[in-house]
Amino acid sequence: MSNAPRYRPVTAIAILCAASAAHAAATSQFCLAQKRIAHGNLQKCSAGEEAKAVQLKPSDLTKCTTKFRAKLASLNAMAREAGIDCRFVDNGNSITDYDTGLQWMKTYNLDGAEDHENPLDADNEYTWNAYTTPQSAADGSVFTEFLSQLNNCTNDGSAPVFFGFAAHCDWRLPTTAELGTIFQCPDDPFSFTCVDPIFGPTPQPNLYWSSETYSPDASYAWTAGFAPGTGFLFPDLKIHRANARAVRDQFGSAPYIIP
Repeated sequence: MSNAPRYRPVTAIAILCAASAAHAAATSQFCLAQKRIAHGNLQKCSAGEEAKAVQLKPSDLTKCTTKFRAKLASLNAMAREAGIDCRFVDNGNSITDYDTGLQWMKTYNLDGAEDHENPLDADNEYTWNAYTTPQSAADGSVFTEFLSQLNNCTNDGSAPVFFGFAAHCDWRLPTTAELGTIFQCPDDPFSFTCVDPIFGPTPQPNLYWSSETYSPDASYAWTAGFAPGTGFLFPDLKIHRANARAVRDQFGSAPYIIP
């Protein structure tokens, strides 16, 4: 009788069972941590490729984003298999999106009454332009009031000291691409708006300002609507009033938006 060790063949069923067990053991915390590492690796890879370009050496930023997106897709597939949440984290007054690396302002108090002393009030509406000429100017209350309140940061030795909303001073209006990443319509279009409820109440049928001017006519800016059953972009006059939801880049100097 041979003393050679016997090896049991690994079957496809065994591989699938092992994968399912791994997914079942996954937690939201593990998945989110892996996404954070992926964002860090993306920034590191991009910095390396940009350094090559500075030295007039062959560079390829595309490989960095391709690898990042593949990792993100893998983690999202794992999360679906395990039935866990692995995207948004509620920080109390803001939301972190671990897919895009963006931090979003959270809204409250949807009661039909505006409260402009509180920039987080969901009812508040602002203008993009302050009825000035040219009407393309970014001098409306969404900049002079809303963003100014969020970015109220002073630490020059005078009292009181302000550190900005959520301890940051770089809040801004989102781009249309960034607004598009939070379009999320539920199965029941008559019960919810097309944005995750973790962001706080969203008035309907109101529009939200983006940072982008409508190129055919600079007196218009792009807005986003989160109406039940759909999410859409719409150019509106800058002197009109609309809601606002501020955003900032949490994981690096530039967000890498996933289409």
